[in-house]
Amino acid sequence: MFFTRALALLLTLCTLQAQAGKLLQARISVQNPGSSEPEEFVVEAHEDWAPNGYKRFKELIGDHYFDGARIFRVVENFVAQWGLPADPKEADKYQAIPDDKVVGHNDKGIITFAATAMKNSRTTQLFVNLKDNHFLDGMGFAPVAKVVEGMDVVERINAEYGEHPNQGLVRAEGEQYLAKEFPRLTKIVERALSWRSRIGDADSLSRQGELFPFTVSLCFQSFCAQNTRRLQASFYFSHQEDGGADEVLIEAYESWAPKGYARLKEILEDGYFDEARFFRVLKGFVAQWGLPADPSRREKFPPIDDDPVVESNKKGTISFASAGPNTRTTQMFINLADNVFLDTSGFAPVARVLEGMKTVERINAEYGEEPDQGKIQSEGEKYLQRQFPRLTKIRKVEIIEEYDDSEELVPRPPTKPIDEGVLMKTPEARVEFLPVLKGRNVPVTKNMGKAIGVLLIAAFVVVLFAKLTSFCRSRPAAVDRVE
Repeated sequence: MFFTRALALLLTLCTLQAQAGKLLQARISVQNPGSSEPEEFVVEAHEDWAPNGYKRFKELIGDHYFDGARIFRVVENFVAQWGLPADPKEADKYQAIPDDKVVGHNDKGIITFAATAMKNSRTTQLFVNLKDNHFLDGMGFAPVAKVVEGMDVVERINAEYGEHPNQGLVRAEGEQYLAKEFPRLTKIVERALSWRSRIGDADSLSRQGELFPFTVSLCFQSFCAQNTRRLQASFYFSHQEDGGADEVLIEAYESWAPKGYARLKEILEDGYFDEARFFRVLKGFVAQWGLPADPSRREKFPPIDDDPVVESNKKGTISFASAGPNTRTTQMFINLADNVFLDTSGFAPVARVLEGMKTVERINAEYGEEPDQGKIQSEGEKYLQRQFPRLTKIRKVEIIEEYDDSEELVPRPPTKPIDEGVLMKTPEARVEFLPVLKGRNVPVTKNMGKAIGVLLIAAFVVVLFAKLTSFCRSRPAAVDRVE
């Protein structure tokens, strides 16, 4: 039994070591406007946090891609973002990479790739979280690295320009534009790195050099999503059964459904949904609304042409309802489950719930499909208040902002606190950090895979030998048993 357990333990330890991913350390020097000399901070990337992101990060570091780049978007107490090139000729060098699964938090000091609203759109832009931004976890922003030394330097990155630098001009003109219009932006001036493995990787390197930047390629999913817009809006719900009021944050994407996006923007700007009810709610299916409280406004918006279906009707996405081809007007629904079968029927998602899905799931479903749409169209709120008074009501809708998809690669902070209960924790590092000493070459670990394996086997042999020796000493001699 002992030998079986010992062998199992040995195999388990070997397996855990084999599964451990690589580490990459980079020392980054930046020139802050308030400092006469460059300042340094050290980052450590983890392959097992985000394999695709780690590979791209390693490529960028090895290519000297960031030196000379500016940290062009700094939102105080949120993020500091960089990755657009000093030399615009480098803009299209790297294509988008597949998304990674989010296995950790966007905690303060964590570094993550920026992305557009579309899937698999990460290229070279990165951001460092200036505080715990856990709401980004649920939006698919997968941590790839962390600041392990010099967070005080990161916090001194110049934020005076905020989001004023125009990303289109940065891509087109590079450093020439930034030096002229935003000369005090923090600049990456030097980078040193060491790349080391946790086990089983013979490659290691240590070098110092320069770096340049990137630009986003948004052409994927069989169409190009460049120069598109997105819009964020807050819906304020009133729940009649408990008198509560909640906020739901949605984001609409022009690249998902251009015609639907334009109509939704019109409706929101008009205040058309204010005081409207969710009149058709089927648990596990959809929550539908869009008929106005004032019936005199019902025909204000004529039908629009259909959009091709680009995104799937998954839980939390929002689509226009319709009665056939090219009949979309103002009625919309939120998917309460993954209703992918609606994709083939031409229902093109135009938005999604960013925050407040629990509130959406509380929308009153007791009346199901009982409310008569004909009577809602003719009588509006009077009919619903009289016959179905407990239907959830939209008190008001506020547009928060609209901006270019290609210019805003990290969403802004939410308007209210996020539920922390469903978030995952960033895995603890399994390898001790090697400190980087100023003026010294970055230390590099050797390949320890074979050494660790030999040590484990040696330990197993020693324990086995000790047990055998003890067993033999405690056993009575055969002649004694004969007597």
